[in-house]
Amino acid sequence: MKKLVIINSLDTISKLDNVDGYIVGLKGFSVNMNLYLDIDEIIKLSQSTNKEIFVAVNKNMRNSDLDTLKNNLITLNKLNIKGILFYDKSIYMLASNLEKLVLATEHSVTNYATINYYKSLGIKNFYLSSEITIDEIEEIAKKTDTNLFVNVFGYLPIFVSKRHLITNYKKYFNLKDDSQIYYMEKENKKYPLLETEDGTIAYSDYILNAYLDYDKLNTLADYAIFNSFLIDDDTISKVIECFDKKEGIDKINMLLNYNTSDGFMHKETIYKVVK
Repeated sequence: MKKLVIINSLDTISKLDNVDGYIVGLKGFSVNMNLYLDIDEIIKLSQSTNKEIFVAVNKNMRNSDLDTLKNNLITLNKLNIKGILFYDKSIYMLASNLEKLVLATEHSVTNYATINYYKSLGIKNFYLSSEITIDEIEEIAKKTDTNLFVNVFGYLPIFVSKRHLITNYKKYFNLKDDSQIYYMEKENKKYPLLETEDGTIAYSDYILNAYLDYDKLNTLADYAIFNSFLIDDDTISKVIECFDKKEGIDKINMLLNYNTSDGFMHKETIYKVVK
C-alpha cells in the first residue's frame, strides 16, 4: 500500500521523503485541500518530482466553470501526474482519459455495488468514504477489482457548503476577526471550520488514526491517505515514521499531545427512518 499525503505547502515535499506521493488541489476547482495550485504551478510540480502526484478537481462545478475546466483537464492529461480526484460528474463527461480518474465523493463511495457500477463506466480508482468500517472495506476489496484509496490519518472533511457561513455570521453579529481557522462547538465537541473562495468546509472534531488497522488495510487497499490539515510538517513526518516502524499508537498520541480516534473503523453507522 502506497502512502500519499495531502500536503500543506510545496515546502512540505522536501520534508517528506518517506512517502510515495502527494495530493494537491487545482485552484478554483477543488475543495477540502490544504494546498491549492494553479495549472502552471501544477505543471512545474509534475516536472520537479519523481513522486506520484494526484490533483484534486473535486468541487461541485458551476456552468461558468466548464470551459476552463475542460481546458485544464486536457492539460492535466498531458502531465506526468498519477491521477485526478473528482466529485462532479461533468469531469467524467469531459475527461479524455478515464484511467487517471479517481472517484472521490467523500460520503457516497461506501459499497461494492456503487464501485462496480462506476467501474462499468470505465472508472478504476476509488477514494473510499471514511464512514465505513474495516469489515466493509474488506467486503469491497473482495468484491471489486479496482484501486482503493483509504484515509488512515488526519482530520476529515465532513461537509462543504457553497455559502460563506463564517463571513455571513461575522457580518450578522458585526464581528471583526481575521482568523484563518474557526471552531464550531456542539455537544462539547469542537469542529474546525475553514472558509475559502468556494465556500465553507467543516472538519471532524477528532484526528482519525487507523494505526491499529494499518496492517490489515495494507492487504486491502492500494493507497493510504495522510491528511496534514492543522498538523505541521515535522509532526506528520514523524507520524508516518511511526506507521512505518510500527512504533505504537501511544507514541503517535504523544507526538500530537492528543488522543486520536479510529473513527468509524469499528463503528457501524445505522440510520433508521421513523414516523
